[in-house]
Amino acid sequence: EDVQILKKIGLKAFRFSISWSRVLPIFRWKAGWRRERGRSQILYNDLIDELHANASFLSTKEVFLKGIEPFVTLFHWDVPQALEDKYGGFLSPNIIAHFRDYAELCFWKFGDRVKHWLTFNEPSILRNAPGRGGTSPEHIKGPLRHHQCSVWHESLRQFHNSEATEIGDPGVEPYKVSHNQLLAHAFAVKLYKENFQIGIVLTSARVEPLEEGNPKDINARQRALDFTLGWFIGPLTNGEYPSSMTTRVGNRLPRFATTDINVLKGSFDFIGINYYTGEYATDAPIPIGGKKNKLHDRRRGYDY
Repeated sequence: EDVQILKKIGLKAFRFSISWSRVLPIFRWKAGWRRERGRSQILYNDLIDELHANASFLSTKEVFLKGIEPFVTLFHWDVPQALEDKYGGFLSPNIIAHFRDYAELCFWKFGDRVKHWLTFNEPSILRNAPGRGGTSPEHIKGPLRHHQCSVWHESLRQFHNSEATEIGDPGVEPYKVSHNQLLAHAFAVKLYKENFQIGIVLTSARVEPLEEGNPKDINARQRALDFTLGWFIGPLTNGEYPSSMTTRVGNRLPRFATTDINVLKGSFDFIGINYYTGEYATDAPIPIGGKKNKLHDRRRGYDY
C-alpha cells in the first residue's frame, strides 16, 4: 500500500533504512553469515522488488522502465545490542570491522537491485546520545548529560564480557564515536564504490553571526559549522579535522593514521544534508574549571 502511494504521487526515488540487528541478529559473522535467512531480509527484498515493479505514472519513459529507485541507508542509529554490550558500540574501534562485514552482507544480498547506498544517517546525532538506546541517564545532571556517550554500570560486567568503559569523559567520548563512525563509513565505501554509488547523510543548521560585522561572532559561526558539518566533511574531503577542532580539542581528538587518511579522502560519490532549522551564533567566554566537553571546545552560544 505504501509503495502504491509513492507511485500515485509520482516519486522517482525512495530512501529507507535497513536495520543492522534485524538483518543479522548475531554478530559472529564470518562462520556462517551467508546462511542467514531471516524474515527481515525477506521484507527488505520484497520492498526493493516492489519499488522496482511500480514505476510512477508521472515518470519519463526511462524512469518508468526501471521503477522507483531505492536509496538505502545502512545505519540510522540502531547499534546491535550484542555490539553495544561487547564494545560500547561506536566507542570502540573494534566495531569498524563489524560494520564493514554488515555492509558487505547488505551489498551481497541487495546490491543487484540497489545502486545507491548511504552508510550513515546523521552520524553527529549518535555522539550526542548518552547511554544505551540514546536515553539520558537520570544520575547525569546538567548540560553534560546530553554529551556523554557511555553509561556503563559495574553490574553489566557480571553478565557480559564487556570491553566497554564505565561512565566516560564527555571531553573525549564524542570524538571517539565520530572518529570510529568515519572509519566505518570509509571502509564500507572502499568495498563498494568501484562499481556503484555510495554516500553519507549529514545534518547541519544554517548558522549566521548574531551580530553582523562582529569578528568574534563571525568566528563563532565558523566554529559552529566546524563542530557540526566540518567534523565530517573535513575528514571525508581532505583526511583532516577542521583546524578549529584540532586547536581546541588537542590530544583528546583522535588522529587518523596515514593508511586511514588514504581510505577516508574522497570516500563518497554524493553527500546528503538534512536541514531542519537556522541558528545564530555568538562568541562564548572560555569556561573556567569544570570538565572539558565539546560544548566548551566550540565556545559558541546560540539562539534559534
